[in-house]
Amino acid sequence: MSRKQLYVVTCGDDKLIKVWDMHGQKIYSFEGHEAPVYSICPHHIDKVNFIFSISLDGKMKTWLYEYLGTKLDFDVPGKWCGAILNSADGTRLFSCGTSKEGDTHLVEWNQIEVSVERSYSGFRKKPSGVAQGVVQFDTARNHILAAGEDNQIMFWDVDNTNMLTCIEAGGGLPSFPRLRFNKEGNLLAVNTVDSGFKILANTDGLRSLPAFGNVPSEVFRSPYEASEMKVSTYFSAFYCQDRLRV
Repeated sequence: MSRKQLYVVTCGDDKLIKVWDMHGQKIYSFEGHEAPVYSICPHHIDKVNFIFSISLDGKMKTWLYEYLGTKLDFDVPGKWCGAILNSADGTRLFSCGTSKEGDTHLVEWNQIEVSVERSYSGFRKKPSGVAQGVVQFDTARNHILAAGEDNQIMFWDVDNTNMLTCIEAGGGLPSFPRLRFNKEGNLLAVNTVDSGFKILANTDGLRSLPAFGNVPSEVFRSPYEASEMKVSTYFSAFYCQDRLRV
């Protein structure tokens, strides 16, 4: 599969993973999951292209384009539905999910051995038997990992399993916030319960925000200070809030 071509990869309730070209033509279809597929992540190691996927029953699979079938099949931690994504530079793989017992597992995978490389701490256990949402998370190229749970945003350095800090960003966040870093990794967009969004910024991000025009701002400093880290390496400020427009 050529890396110079653009493709769209989809998944869903039909338990299939499909690859489409930019003209809407289906060129690959992978079958093998026994439950709806919740999350997919295209990936490559050297010149080998493949797809990781996680279904609602906690099964994680890898799919090779040339093989047209599943190559590896195993359980994610907690054996429950989760989200999966690459690091910002595409070299590392992470997943996050909450088990029926209420334990949330945010982990980095060893892609060669397909085993858990490290597991990040800081999540509170939820009451067992209560329906849980899927924790949404993202990584930035400055090696910061962010996840949304319990109406707050939590941050880690990807090489340290201990949580750096957690913030409520001034309040108004849903139980499981959705979030996304910008390309530079210095701004983080987070949705709010009133169908709006907030922008969190580190020091570098604050410098870039005036380019978006005159918006109200208010700074909320993080209670965490790490002597070995510059403040610009993690998000310590909430900058602006607005309504989502569709």
